[in-house]
Amino acid sequence: MLSYHFKSETYELIKGVFEKIGRYEELISAIKARCEESVAISVLLHDAHFDDAIERAISSTTLHPMMIIEVAEAANERGKKEEAMKLTLKALKQGFISADESVSELIKLLVKGSNERELKEAIGYVKTVSVAEVFADAFLERSQEYAVRVLERFIMEMGKEEIKGYANRLDGEYAMQVCHSWVSKAVNRSHVYYDDAIDILKTMREIAGEEEWRRYIQAFMEANKGKKKLMEKIRGVGLV
Repeated sequence: MLSYHFKSETYELIKGVFEKIGRYEELISAIKARCEESVAISVLLHDAHFDDAIERAISSTTLHPMMIIEVAEAANERGKKEEAMKLTLKALKQGFISADESVSELIKLLVKGSNERELKEAIGYVKTVSVAEVFADAFLERSQEYAVRVLERFIMEMGKEEIKGYANRLDGEYAMQVCHSWVSKAVNRSHVYYDDAIDILKTMREIAGEEEWRRYIQAFMEANKGKKKLMEKIRGVGLV
């Protein structure tokens, strides 16, 4: 009845019977040996066998990333930070793609407690912009270089307002870098992005010093001199 899907109501009925006859431990042993990995771990979590659930999730090669995250949350809630980080990294490696409040906490923990090698590995596993933004937010306190690095992987999946938001939170050098990455890709993708690119360029002018801006806009115009409409717009709003 529990081989493939865990239902707490059904499990409680079965558990009650085994407890009455004093054979609960046999039930748990049978579930661990015979049921699907996800069912076994669900039972272990349900019955507060957290160490067993964590150990099994860490060693599993078949567990779904969502279940791995569930175990990581349980580990984190009980102060098992190292295990929570290990499980979070494993979930990312296996393709975890969504981000909610609890996942944000796990990613913050991972960013705070990991070494350089582990952080580079984690960034490489990020597969969606929503997870990338959680990483970027966490990196703002530890390493703005890494924040920009993870944002640049998904730069064109973010709108101009998101880019401007990060520009306001990053230090000047990194703010310029993330803006430049977005503008460069946008203007090379299509002319429909020209107005948004101009808006980002205005933000960059506010960030940069006068001499830095002069050098930047000259280099930018030289690199894009074949885009006549873009050049007209830049001159039209007084960016040069």
